[in-house]
Amino acid sequence: MGGMSFDSPISDNSDRLDQIPERRPESALSPDLIKTCTPDCTAPHCTRECKCANTHPAVHAKCNPPENAALAGVCQAWYNKCPMFKPVSY
Repeated sequence: MGGMSFDSPISDNSDRLDQIPERRPESALSPDLIKTCTPDCTAPHCTRECKCANTHPAVHAKCNPPENAALAGVCQAWYNKCPMFKPVSY
């Protein structure tokens, strides 16, 4: 059988949870600022992240799940452009 043991002891490393980094918020944008970031906004604060945050509620409502294959393609394109948001798995 050799010297290999298939039963390994469970680690008693009690500080494992301390090694997990705290998750920072996806966006530090205020809700009031997000409201101003319409898709056609050209102001300096209208970044892709801000525009994605502005359109996310409408996209989330229409794309989870999408009504048809054509809309599914549009939804996938939006989620590819806005990777800070994830589609609901369905």
